[in-house]
Amino acid sequence: MLLDGKKIARPHQIDLISQIKTALTQYDVVGINAPPGWGKTYLARAIQLSYTKSDIIVSSNHLMDQLTRDYPELAAVKGRNNYETSKDYQTARRLAGYAPYAVFNPLSALFTVPRETRQVECTIVDEAHTLSELLRSAASTTFDTSKTGIPKDCQTEYDLVSWARTRFNALQGRLFSGDAAPAFVSELEKVGAVYYSVVGHERDSIFKLYRGIKVIKGRRLETLSITALICPTSILKRLFGSGKVVLLSGSLTRSETETLAAGRSFTWISVPYLAPPEQRPVYIRAVDKELRRDIPTLADQVRRIYLENGQLPTLVHTTYADQELFAKALADLNPITNTPKTKLKAEQTFRKKGGIWLAAGCSEGIDLAHDACRVVIIPVLQFPNKGELYVQKRLGMVGGQKWYAIKTLENTIQRLGRGMRNHDDYCKHYVIDPYFPQLWAQYKEEFEALNIIWGQ
Repeated sequence: MLLDGKKIARPHQIDLISQIKTALTQYDVVGINAPPGWGKTYLARAIQLSYTKSDIIVSSNHLMDQLTRDYPELAAVKGRNNYETSKDYQTARRLAGYAPYAVFNPLSALFTVPRETRQVECTIVDEAHTLSELLRSAASTTFDTSKTGIPKDCQTEYDLVSWARTRFNALQGRLFSGDAAPAFVSELEKVGAVYYSVVGHERDSIFKLYRGIKVIKGRRLETLSITALICPTSILKRLFGSGKVVLLSGSLTRSETETLAAGRSFTWISVPYLAPPEQRPVYIRAVDKELRRDIPTLADQVRRIYLENGQLPTLVHTTYADQELFAKALADLNPITNTPKTKLKAEQTFRKKGGIWLAAGCSEGIDLAHDACRVVIIPVLQFPNKGELYVQKRLGMVGGQKWYAIKTLENTIQRLGRGMRNHDDYCKHYVIDPYFPQLWAQYKEEFEALNIIWGQ
């Protein structure tokens, strides 16, 4: 059965697609939590082809490139800065505007091709657990007031409404007349994000305005920052329109599905790992809480785990800020490192040579099946950054602590999934951070199908 037009569907995929189609006859929004091995890209394309006109939305341009490599017949459009000329950009916009099947990232779906033009029957979102944060971030921006013309007496969201309506309507008029200058398109995207957050939907969005000063190349710029604290329902409604919605992810919770449904009817389906838990054990090698951020102590644990597993290919998740410190502490093991620009090269080196990869920014989009990776280590959980203003404000809202914990677990599950990709795969997982068992025990019902087995 070629459900995606190219590859033969496996029995479990046929069953799940049938479940999704049945659910779509009863609900507007269907959330699917499917661990690695289910072939979510295949599922997205198969569902898309069951409609006359349908879009797939992915979280990044990198994933968009992967999808169009697999399915070159898909129309695709990115932001203006990804094209060499305005003509290339306008051509991509035109093709994506009228093609029966297209792929977008969230911002290009909202602002590059107006949703009113697409009028799709169904929108499929891959890596859906990232969508609300991407849209929240899109609705948060900082303006140089001298360039955007925001009045100096604009102090509240209500002051912003009048300016946003006037400015956005003017910019859209220029877009429809064919203006595609990079600076103009960038401003349109920013003003558009704010516009859909505030105009006519003030009660749907919870956000704050902050006046400030930035110094760039010696110039003092007066700024106005709009910080969204939650994903505005107005943006979700615009993105999805009245069509059906399918949300796909390996760490999608019921509560996140409800958020993305934005008041529409929804159901959540969580399917189990195809591989039995014995093939994907999680070992806790916790350090004392006061040492959970001590890099030498964490590096010693990483070294022990690597050596006791016979130096099998080992992926160690870290941040860009910590990567250099880990590399120095583990210099005797000649670890592979990466920057945002060298991630693909580092992955290729790891596949070819094995060893130990101190992988920064690799919680998603990395597929290391079978012998490419046999051990995954998480030294430190990646909590939302409390140094960011919106995180502080979000924590103070109702349900803030649960949101904080679930976002941390979503990221952890994505990280754990990089080396366990198929039903016949095998990978050991180690978490050194002492807070993981506590968080998992408290919120595991949000991820009920994962069925983690604890190694000894």
